[in-house]
Amino acid sequence: KTTTVTVTTVYTLSVATTNPTSGVSIAASPKDSNSSTGGNSPLSLIYPTGTNVVLAAPATSGSNTFNAWTRCNTTSGTPATTCNVTVTANTTVTATYNVPPSVTVSPASGNVTIGQSQQFTATVTGLNPTTVAWTVAVASGSGSAGTISSGGLDRKSTRLNSSHITI
Repeated sequence: KTTTVTVTTVYTLSVATTNPTSGVSIAASPKDSNSSTGGNSPLSLIYPTGTNVVLAAPATSGSNTFNAWTRCNTTSGTPATTCNVTVTANTTVTATYNVPPSVTVSPASGNVTIGQSQQFTATVTGLNPTTVAWTVAVASGSGSAGTISSGGLDRKSTRLNSSHITI
C-alpha cells in the first residue's frame, strides 16, 4: 500500500501601517488559509507559497492621506493604494500615510511689556524643513511692534496696547 502525502508550504504576509501604526482597514484578496479577507492593521495573513495577493488600503486614515506601499511587487491606483505581492517567503508590506502639516506655537499668546522679553517656540510637523520665520505685528494700538529673533525671542522697545505673533 502506498500513501501519497502532499505538503504545502505556507508563509505569513504581515501588513503594517505608519501614521497611524494601527487601525487602518486593509482588504485582502484572495482569502488566506484562515478564510480572512483582511482586517485592521497590523494584521497577519497566511498563504500557500506562490499565491498572488492583492491588498487595498483606504486613500485616507483619519486626517492622514495615503502616501505609498513598501515591499510590494507592484502597486496601482491613483493614489497607488493597491499592493500586489506574490508570497514566496514570510514578508511584511507597509502602507504609509502622510500626517497633515501643522505648526504649534508655544505659548499661544503673550503680553510683553517695555524692556521685557518672551521666548516663543514653534513645533513643525509634516513639513521639511521644520524651520520657521518669525515676525511681530501690531494687532491694535500704536507704537513699535518690537523685534523677534530668529530663535523666537520677542523684545519690546516701546509700549503697545496689544500685539500678536505671526509665523
